[in-house]
Amino acid sequence: MGNKMLKLTSFVLLVTMIALTLVSGTYAKYTSSASGTDSAVVAKWDIKAGVSGSEASITGSNATVAFNLFDTINDTSTHAAETDVATGKIAPGTEGSFEMSIKNDSEVTARYGINYTVTGNDVPIEFSTDGGTTWVTSLSNVAPSNATQIAMNSSTTVTVMWRWAFTGEGSANYTSSQTDATDTALGLSTPTVTVNATLTVEQVD
Repeated sequence: MGNKMLKLTSFVLLVTMIALTLVSGTYAKYTSSASGTDSAVVAKWDIKAGVSGSEASITGSNATVAFNLFDTINDTSTHAAETDVATGKIAPGTEGSFEMSIKNDSEVTARYGINYTVTGNDVPIEFSTDGGTTWVTSLSNVAPSNATQIAMNSSTTVTVMWRWAFTGEGSANYTSSQTDATDTALGLSTPTVTVNATLTVEQVD
């Protein structure tokens, strides 16, 4: 009887120890855990160009912007509105200018350049892109260069001036070649002068 009691007591003690061991794993204790996440949205690319106030979005990195350089026609002597030439026409003694607005509505800094081409340039028109300091007969590769920067969410205006001197003496480039006879010949054939501007825009690295 004594052995049975001893075995039973030993068994109870063993079960109790096992139970205590299992229970000890459920005691309260400090625990911590953490997780995190992050994301980024691709920066917007949005370039607009055209007449100030009505710029249109252009797609891609190259776009050809056609515009009417001759919307404003003034008299070269008074620099006021020309009243001696039919509306929308140019003739010796007229001048004007055109402004191209470039808007960078992107979320990156960009740089741009403009390449101008002129057709019908047998007409002795001179152009200036520096406010009238320098006059040239061709607008090819005239500033601004491709290194001209424009900050994000900002705009800039590029102005092109033109003039057709009334006489050769009033021209920086046609002193010897422009005559009454050559101007009259143009008035008889009435050619059309067209100016195109190719705007190239790219992100600054």
